[in-house]
Amino acid sequence: MLTLGHLSASYLISQVPAIYGVPLTTTEQILVVGAGYVLDLDLLIAKLFVKREAYHHLLPTHTPLFVIIFSTLAFIFLKDVLSSTVLLLSFIAMMVHLVLDDIGYWFCKLGLQKLSKVPQIFWLYPFDNRRRHYVKNWQYETNISNYGMIKSYLTNAPANVIFELLFFTLAILVFLSSKGFIK
Repeated sequence: MLTLGHLSASYLISQVPAIYGVPLTTTEQILVVGAGYVLDLDLLIAKLFVKREAYHHLLPTHTPLFVIIFSTLAFIFLKDVLSSTVLLLSFIAMMVHLVLDDIGYWFCKLGLQKLSKVPQIFWLYPFDNRRRHYVKNWQYETNISNYGMIKSYLTNAPANVIFELLFFTLAILVFLSSKGFIK
């Protein structure tokens, strides 16, 4: 999933408390949305470990283990600053990020698209040996540009693209509704 989908899904997660009459502040919403995207900051260091930035899903930073460790540290250091609701929603946003990254693999297995023939998230890391296999084998692939990767995503992953656009549309509608533009 691309940035648009992650940000949209995280925004929707940040709106859940409002359903129960306890909306988050703007700052808290931004923190939850940021948490839903923070895993992709590994793009900044990906080239140090994998041939293409697109393979950043193979890094340990894109695993449930990392999310659990990161969330635990955030709770320890921020529990007096942030509400438990914000910390929990941030954890959920990060886990949803992983689910959305992996959903293309399942769409591919169902025959809904051509892209993502291998798992994008290794849920049992560090106990899943398949990850090492992909890191090793993909290092020898022909390198293509980021533009080429995005073009491939848009043309070969239609289920992902539709899912991403649905999240974005729903997020826009929820935002407009929260501001009183839609009733």
